[in-house]
Order: sequence, then C-alpha cells, then structure tokens
Amino acid sequence: MHMNFWNAGRGDGLSERRSLAFALIAVSGLSMGALAQPQAPATGARPAKSGTGVQTAERMLVPQGSGSYLSLKVENPNAYASVAVDTAGFPGVLEAQAPRHVVYGELVFAAESRDAALAAVETLRAQYPWLNANMLIESASLEGVYSLDLRTVRNAIRATELVRAVPGIQNSFVNQEQPREYRSARGGGGDPALSRQWHINNASSPAADHNIQAVHDTGVTGNGVVVGILEANRGSFTSPYDPDNLAVPGYDYSDTVHTDLFANFNQSLSQITDPFQIDVSHETAVAGLVAATADNGAFGRGVAYGAQLAALRNGSTIETAEAWGHKLQDIDIINNSWGPVNVSFPIQGPVGIFPISDDNFEVTLPSVRRVPMAAFEELAIERGIDLGRSREGRVFVFAAGNAGHFQGWNRFQIGNAVSLPQFGFLDIPDTSVDGGPDDFNVDGSDGLGWRYSGMMGDRAEYWEAAGHPFTFAISAVGETNELAGYSTTGTSIIAGGYSAGADLDAAYGPGGYGSTASGRGITTTAPIGTGSDCPAPLNTIDGLTCFFGGTSAASPIVSGIIALMLEANPGLSIRDIQHIFQQTSVPINFDPVATYWTNLFGYGQADPDDPNIQNPTFWQVNSGDVLHSDQYGFGVIDAEAAVAAASSWGTLPKLYALDSGTIEQSVEVPDATFEELGNIGTDDEPKILFRLVPGAVVSAARELPNGSVTGLACVRENYMVETVEITLTISGAGAGDLFLVLESPRGSVSPIAIPRADSSGVNTNQAYQEYKFTTYKHWGEISGGTWNLYLQDFRPDEETPEGTLPGDDDPGEENVTLLGPLGMPGGAFFDHSAKTLTSFKMVIYGTQTGIPPTLSCPAILTSCPGDLNGDGVVNTADMQLFFQWYLDGDLAADVNGDGLLNFSDILFFRSIWIPGYCNGGGGGGPGGRPISPPAVNPNDPTVRPI
Repeated sequence: MHMNFWNAGRGDGLSERRSLAFALIAVSGLSMGALAQPQAPATGARPAKSGTGVQTAERMLVPQGSGSYLSLKVENPNAYASVAVDTAGFPGVLEAQAPRHVVYGELVFAAESRDAALAAVETLRAQYPWLNANMLIESASLEGVYSLDLRTVRNAIRATELVRAVPGIQNSFVNQEQPREYRSARGGGGDPALSRQWHINNASSPAADHNIQAVHDTGVTGNGVVVGILEANRGSFTSPYDPDNLAVPGYDYSDTVHTDLFANFNQSLSQITDPFQIDVSHETAVAGLVAATADNGAFGRGVAYGAQLAALRNGSTIETAEAWGHKLQDIDIINNSWGPVNVSFPIQGPVGIFPISDDNFEVTLPSVRRVPMAAFEELAIERGIDLGRSREGRVFVFAAGNAGHFQGWNRFQIGNAVSLPQFGFLDIPDTSVDGGPDDFNVDGSDGLGWRYSGMMGDRAEYWEAAGHPFTFAISAVGETNELAGYSTTGTSIIAGGYSAGADLDAAYGPGGYGSTASGRGITTTAPIGTGSDCPAPLNTIDGLTCFFGGTSAASPIVSGIIALMLEANPGLSIRDIQHIFQQTSVPINFDPVATYWTNLFGYGQADPDDPNIQNPTFWQVNSGDVLHSDQYGFGVIDAEAAVAAASSWGTLPKLYALDSGTIEQSVEVPDATFEELGNIGTDDEPKILFRLVPGAVVSAARELPNGSVTGLACVRENYMVETVEITLTISGAGAGDLFLVLESPRGSVSPIAIPRADSSGVNTNQAYQEYKFTTYKHWGEISGGTWNLYLQDFRPDEETPEGTLPGDDDPGEENVTLLGPLGMPGGAFFDHSAKTLTSFKMVIYGTQTGIPPTLSCPAILTSCPGDLNGDGVVNTADMQLFFQWYLDGDLAADVNGDGLLNFSDILFFRSIWIPGYCNGGGGGGPGGRPISPPAVNPNDPTVRPI
C-alpha cells in the first residue's frame, strides 16, 4: 500500500513542519544551528512570513507546563522553529557545550472540554485575529490535549500566558524538543549467530546469562505480546534504507525493515517515522534484541522472538507524549533505549574549561544536569500506567544511561584538589604540563599523578521518566558480572540486564571517561548493507553486529524478558512484574560485611556486622532484609525464574498510597565555605592550603502547635513499603550543589541527588521545581514512624580561593584547595545562589500489614486528622478511640498537639470528626476533609493521608 508519509501522521500540518525541519538536517548534513528554519504553511489569511531576515537571538522564559519555565537563548524567536540554547552554567565560550533545544511556534494545552478549548482560541483571537476554530487540533492519543499553530515562537510564548487565564485550561506550554541521545556504550539453533548471543545462553560462562534459553525450551517465546520501539529521533527500525522505494505503488515496508525483523513487524500498530532517517543501526539493533525472527537460518534471534514489534516516533514534547500514549490497548511494552542529553564533557582548549575565578584560573568538570518531564509526557506515562493493557498497565522500560563516572572507592575517598594558579583537567595524569595533577599534592610534592573529580556521574533519578515509581530503569552488566563502567546508577534502578562490559579509563579527558571493553559485546541485527563486525565465520553475514552495547542493549533484553512473562501470564500488572523482579533477581557482588556508602558522609546506620565504615558498597540491606544496589537494583534478572514465577503468580494485596500532600516550607540550606589551613610551601614560594567545608546539614521539618518539631513526615500507618516518591521545590541557583538524602524511620537511606556540576536554577532561581524522585531502597520496610529529608551543600557560592599570577621576578602565591570526595569548585562564576527548600511532598506506595498505627505521630499533622486509627475512614471507631485515650490520660488524645490533655482537645476533636472517607494529599475541603470513597479500579492505589 502506498502511503503519504507527510499526511499519514497527525494530519494537522504541525507534525509535517517539525518533520521537514529535521529531515532537511539529515539530508543536508547541516547542524541544527545552520538550519534555515521552515515557515508555517498557509492556513487561511496569513501575513507575510516572519523570521526570514537576520536572526536576533533573545533570552526568553519558555513555558514548560505546570507553571514552570526554562530560560533559553532562542536564536530566532520570529521563526516557526528555532534552536534554543540552555546556557545555565555555560557562560561565554562554554555556550558551545550547552544543551540545544528546538522550540516551535506551537501552543499545547489541556482542556476540560472542547468548549473550553474553543474559548481559549476565542481569547487568543484578540491578539491574533487570523486564528479560527478549525485550526484547533486534538491529539490522537491524548484525550483532552490540544495544539494550536501560532506561526512563531514569540507568539506561542505570549499565547501560553494568555490561555492560562481561561477557565478549564491546564498545563499550557510551548511545544519543544529536548536534546536526546541513544544509550549505546561509549568506546567500543536454526540461527547461525545464536551461539554468539551469550545473553540468551552462555556456554563458556554459564553464570553470566539471563537463562533465556531455558524459557525458550518450554515453548514460551513472547507470543501475543507487542513491544513498541521508541528511539532517540523521529526514525525507528522502519526507516527505509532506500527512500526512493517509497514511491513504488503497493509499498509494503519490506525494503525498509530488516529481513530478520519483518516477520514480526506490525505495521498497523506502528507510527509513521522519518523517511529521511538513513542511519537506522541503533534502532535495528534494539528491535532485533527484542524480537528478531528465530529459526530462519539467517541471523540470531530475539529474546521474545514470538512477539510483535511496533515502530514509534519520537520528537518534540507532544510527539514523544503521543508515542508513549499510542495504541494503549494494543502495545504492551514500550522500550526506550534513549535518554536526554543531560551530561556534557567540556573539551580541552579555549572552549570548555570551567573558569573558577575572575582571573580565569580553570578546572574542568563533567556537567550532569537534572531533566524533568514535560507536563504532557508525564500525562502520557500516567495514562499508560493507569489505562494500558486493560488497566493492568503499559510497561515502560528505560535504559538507565551511559554516563556513570565511578572508578572505585579508593579513588573516591581521596577526594580532589584544585591547584591555583595552575589549571588543567583534574584527572589527566600528564606530568609534562604545568598544572598537571602532579602539582595538586597536599604536601607540595609531585608524583601523585591524578585526582578523581569526586563524582559518581549521572543517576537514573536525574531524568524523571526513568525515576518514576512505575517505570523500569535498567542498568548494564558485562559478561564478567561486573557493572559496565559507563552504566548509570541510582536509587530508582530496579534491575540489571546484560550488555557489553567496560572498564572506565583512569583519566578524565577531553571526551569524558573513555572505556576499555570487558568481555564480549551483544550480538544482534544491524542494517543490511553495512557488512558485519563479527568474528569468523559470522563476519560473512550481512546485517549482523557482534558489538552492540550500552544500557541501550540491556533495556531491550529486559523488555524481551517481560514479553516472555506476559505470554506466561497476560494478566500481570506493573506491580506484579516489580515484585517478581524483586523476588527472583540475582544479587551479584554482594558483600555481607560491607556498609552502604552513605556512611562515609554520616548518613544512615552502619551495618552492625561491619563497624568499619571505610568498607563501602553500593548494596544496602534495609530493615526489611531487602537488598538493593545503586548499581544492580534488586539484581540481575533471571528470566527462567521470572517466567516461572509469572506462570503461577497469585494476587498481590491491595496497593495504598500514603500521601502527605504538598507541604509549604522555608528551610534555608547553609552554603559550603572555604577554610584556610596555612602555608604548606616556603616563604619564597608560598603554597596556601584551603579546604572546602560542607554546609551544615538541615532537614525538612514540620512544627507542632506546642513548638516541637518532627521531620519530613510522621507516618501513622504501618504499611509494607514498596516504592517511595519525593517531590521537591528548592529555590536558588545550582541544583548540583546539594546532597539530598531520604531516611526511613528505621535508618535506611536513599541518596536521591548527589553533588555534581549542575547549575540548574540560573536565570529562573529554581534549582528544583516540583521535581519527583523515586527510590526502591525502602522496599519491604514498615512505614510507621518519622521520615527525614536531609539537605547539605557541597559547593560554595563564592569563588574558589585564588592566588597571584607568577611573574619573572615574583613567583607569586599558589593556592591548593582540598575539595573532598563530593565538593566542587566554587559556583560564583556561574552565579550560584542561596538555596531554600520551599515545598515537599512524600508518597509511600505500600500494602496493609495489620500492625496498629504508630500513635506517637500526631494526627494533627495528617491531612485527615479525624482518622485516629488510620483505616482511611472517619467513623465512630475513631470517636471511641479518642475518648478511650482521653479517659485513660493517654497523650495520644492530645489531638491539637499543644502538649496538654484538656477540654480543648475535646473541642478540637469535635471539629475534625467529620464522618466519611479520607482523601489523601490534602484533597477535598479545607484541612483535607474526607469527601470521597476510594478508587474503584482495583489496580489504582487507594490514597490515604500521612
């Protein structure tokens, strides 16, 4: 069937222009900065095209939805599509390293009804009389979401503010495209390649595979399951090798889909992808790992070779959201082997070295930035989780990322130093250059050779999509059963999948941390016509690669394993899959006498079996005796055990969400400082030693009427914890200055954010804006008691101490500043500023245990204070309990929290005793009064107040 690629998508003219813009880039080979921006096609009476003259860049606050903004340098605000640079933390010449977005002259918003959407159009007509109702387009897969062509970026930004005042309109924003990347590794039967696919069956090292062959031997192949492949760009594995073939009548995709994928390709469930996307190597490799055809005598096979594949189209914010929401009842799993570009490695030379003082003494650091989801991306994931697969939930699998920097505890504990007035990369062991790390020794001697930059690199939590409580973030484990050096860590990693292993190079250089292969790469499909990189005799097979890797490979392997589980039991919910992974995954490299690494900084309780906190590990054993690792999650997935568990899986207990609601706060975070320790040089050549002193630890707090203070939340309900979600708003510039640690009532901790080079908040003064973190660290713990959130600053807002430049007759003064393992050069150059926690919210997902409530937690702190027994309902049982306490003289009856037990407590209880169901999160009437019954969908959590 011949298809018109430009009209087969949304059919609204907007996707076509976005597609054309990037198709032109692909065809011309131009960078985004060199692209001549396309203009909107005529729709009704239009004025002359704008933006065709000299471009004038402007810094603009671009609405992101939910009331947040991103300060971007928009290169051409008068064009329909413009490159926009996020320069926060990248001043001057460093701007070349800054993330580059594309912003469109397209308004996107949600409306309670089409009438409300039409009212928004009518409101805008006062400013833009050429608008009409026919230009309003409702999203094909996101009900209630509308888009409107405003011709220019400037118009769209202005229109966003105007429609926010229209009743029934929510989350208006300017459509845009964030920079993104593939997550392939850095550095390097009847299926002839099956013997090379060690992740399926590893004959040479049986302890390093997923036991997938054992599942295939039972006849389970993923039959009946559909996996969507969403890639970093608008192309997917359906992108043609020869675009000219698109003009052939009766076109059927057979010339555009790899022959080992075509039998499992479901065209009817796919979106139309970019026909100019010529390089399809990454997406073809990913799709092949999921569902390459078996027993065709040609290549290898997929993990779920009986499943079907759907190609999905990534792109702008709304396109990504529509892909995540596409065919909710037909596509079971969406694999995402891509992520945002949130890590940059400044290059050596005049561009990319971070100045740390007014005199431009310099040091380089990798930049690791947090990336929130756009409002409608979050909406799409929430709808998929809630409505997909007949309400069992669409499964979103994410590659955790390939920007891990960690190189071992010995190196980490040494910390790092900045030597001034020298400059250089902190980690390059180059003693031939003045300012090389040999000059950084504290005692003034040479010979150390290197200093670690004090960073663990990217974390899964720094992208909200991969840090969601019901998505699956997958790390990469090499054939040696060690975490691949590049793999991103985090508290939201659920499990590890096999991929190409790698050891990071010792030195941090112009391209970041290079890696050396460890073990074999992953064998999968590659574009026909590229030849093969496999060893003999497989090197004669055109369309095969043996060196695929990264978390890009681990993610589709796990997507395939989930497809096997869904064939064995199609009724599995997202929670079922989470529980199965937690119960059946294999912990590797676990040391029972080591202590979780946060003890190095005084957070959490040391393992009683190992009082030596200098023996750190990424594994934590919490009070529920559940193991979780920042590196491996619950462990490496065992497909055989997971499918066996799925086959006989029962029903999980009802899920509850203990919700604190949004708590407004004002907790100032003390800044880190530099302390002078004295001269370690000579009088003729002084070398003044400084050290960074982290700011004092502060915590989120809630004050009772009697003046006493409790922590983030005092939880009455003793539920069994599954996941915990924390939402934070922190004002000020420099998100990466802060160490953020969540602590449970029983001492286990979740380091949800680690100090790093991240200047988020510059220009907007919001380091975090309602940013959501998720952790698995507390799975299996009992929820009752006081939870704490600690905040500590490790990067001074002042500049790093500097000396005098040496001259011919005056050697000057050199300063050496010890930064410690987490500290970083001062942030003054980047205009970092004081940080304040302004609001927080905690949601604990868990199940009832039958353990009575923790009555030491004052009911007044909950959003449903009349529910004294914590059963989610205010009724006579709560009244009986109150009077029992009161007559017994039990201070639990001090419901007004003033520290006294008297008649005022009776009056206060009467004011809060309003029979009905509790509605968590402060919803309903004033004070969170109960107004509605629990949700009726059995998979939706019943919300209870904290």
